[in-house]
Amino acid sequence: MLETYTVYNIILIFGVLVSAALSIKNDWKRTTNIVIFAILFIPAALRFGVGLDYFNYVDIFNHIDNYQGRIEIGFYAIVKILTVLGFGYQSLFVVCSALTIYFYIKSIRHDSAWTSTLVFVSTLYLTSYCLLRQALAVSIIMYCTKLWVDNKRNKTWFFILIACTMHYSVILFVPVLMASSLIKMSTSKAIAVMCFIVVFVFLLNGVDLVFNNQFFINSRYGTYITSSYNKETEIGSGMGILIRLLVPISVSLLASKILALNPRNNIIICSSLAFFISYLLATQIYIFGRMSDVFSFSVILAAPLLIQLSRTVYTKLIASGVILLYILVMQATIANNHFDVNERAGSGLGIYPYKTVFDK
Repeated sequence: MLETYTVYNIILIFGVLVSAALSIKNDWKRTTNIVIFAILFIPAALRFGVGLDYFNYVDIFNHIDNYQGRIEIGFYAIVKILTVLGFGYQSLFVVCSALTIYFYIKSIRHDSAWTSTLVFVSTLYLTSYCLLRQALAVSIIMYCTKLWVDNKRNKTWFFILIACTMHYSVILFVPVLMASSLIKMSTSKAIAVMCFIVVFVFLLNGVDLVFNNQFFINSRYGTYITSSYNKETEIGSGMGILIRLLVPISVSLLASKILALNPRNNIIICSSLAFFISYLLATQIYIFGRMSDVFSFSVILAAPLLIQLSRTVYTKLIASGVILLYILVMQATIANNHFDVNERAGSGLGIYPYKTVFDK
């Protein structure tokens, strides 16, 4: 449907244009943030039947007591409060959309903010239409990374705990954060890690090694080994994979320069490597896509750094080109993630077609 492409691309275009205003005039910060919030929030809050898990969350809302102990306590509390206050199920999508976008805006740098918004809308924002809990948790983790870079460690750990109450998967961020405190990831180290991972995944059959590991088998994700999620990923041409990996590869190549800007940027480098690792694994087995979703925020935070490190017109054009390629990723995501409301079935995220509560 042309309407679906129009809606998502209008969100992208206006979001990027308004974000660009942050770089031009800092006096507009408050107003610009409000406008960006509105552009992203209104379509997300008003959606109906958009997202493969939409009606699963409707069921959670309508039968919340049946899910006590089965979903994370923080998310359970949000739903419970909304039901006690007498709100309908649509309020859950309103609140979660608001929180996801709020933490995104709190996380971005004002210089080159357009890059973050472009990548955010093309990736995590669309993901949030389906993976409500995880997208919210990842958005909070993105804010935690910003706090860490700003040397606000106590607040970082507080919000990490909050994020874990929304979706357990973001606990994967903790070892990466600890590693970033112990190992300064220079360019040579980052490239060495990437090379090792490529060998591990493609030459040593790393996925099999992971699945046969007792720690993974005994974890809460061990059940996925015998589930429908344990299936080979449909790769297609592989162009989308290459585009998604260009930013983390660029971060590794520029790691030493990124550290020179601020040593605490090491967490962004390490998170980018974690995204690279999990995304390569996800190209082999579908379930690792959830792991790569956890670290998808790293690309959003890394994009402005690539622009900042571009000293010449030529390098700025290259960096901007790498980021603009995410527009192609977005179009492919829309096209390949269909959902049929009547059949309650679809593919991927199920964000196509876009419908609102007024279309009921």
